[in-house]
Amino acid sequence: MKTRSIFCLTLILLLTSLILIQTTNAVPKKGTLRVSGDNTWIAYVNGEKVAEHIHWNQPTVSDFELDNGFAVIAVYVHDAEPGAQGKGGFLADIVLVECPLLFYR
Repeated sequence: MKTRSIFCLTLILLLTSLILIQTTNAVPKKGTLRVSGDNTWIAYVNGEKVAEHIHWNQPTVSDFELDNGFAVIAVYVHDAEPGAQGKGGFLADIVLVECPLLFYR
């Protein structure tokens, strides 16, 4: 029983280290940026405008390519409502895709 436990633990550690090594070496090639802001926003990826909208309840979705796994993302938000003083907030998420897989079939 003790031998089986040691074998299982060793196998788990080996597989975990393989996955971690593969993950750290994986370089994504594309991504998706989703943004929603209060009230208006403009989203930029690598200095290029990719999205613009004026309604907080209608998020934008923009696909972009990464340069060696990197991209610079900026979002300008402006709240034009009285009392907001131009300061707005936003929610964004970035989904990276096309990472190399560890196992192939």
